[in-house]
Amino acid sequence: MDELKPIHGLAEVSIFPLAVGWWFVLALLLISCLLILVYFLRSKVKLKREVTKNWECLAQQAFTPLKSTQFTAVERLTQASAILRFVAIQRYGREQCAGLSGEAWLVWLAAHAQTKAVQNTFNWQIDGRLLISFPYMPPQIPLEDSQIVPIINAIEQWCFFNTVEN
Repeated sequence: MDELKPIHGLAEVSIFPLAVGWWFVLALLLISCLLILVYFLRSKVKLKREVTKNWECLAQQAFTPLKSTQFTAVERLTQASAILRFVAIQRYGREQCAGLSGEAWLVWLAAHAQTKAVQNTFNWQIDGRLLISFPYMPPQIPLEDSQIVPIINAIEQWCFFNTVEN
């Protein structure tokens, strides 16, 4: 019995290196996560592309009721001003025009009026002043249709017959 050596315990089994089967499972999990990420990114880009294509139709649909007198003059001018800002941001980008207000907004509109009808018949700095002052007017001062129709027509010309020069 003296010749027998004592039995030592087995060494602990490490989980690393992983068996080949686990590497396949990890690879499949990684590939599926990447495919899901690519799918969501593509669908987001596709949705953005659809919105970009349809913004002109949406703006025209919103503008159509402004030609009738079913709304008050203030409501019509407010809506037309919002559509003008929306179209400007869509066409030229948020960085260029979203932060403009007051005189700077009117100067920018005049500088970006490409159609000859708007350039020749409507002066944004003079005729468009109501566009920047009406939000601050007291409600007791009424706006007449004769005051806002030229502005609404100029906004329509600027929005829907204006083209960006590339």
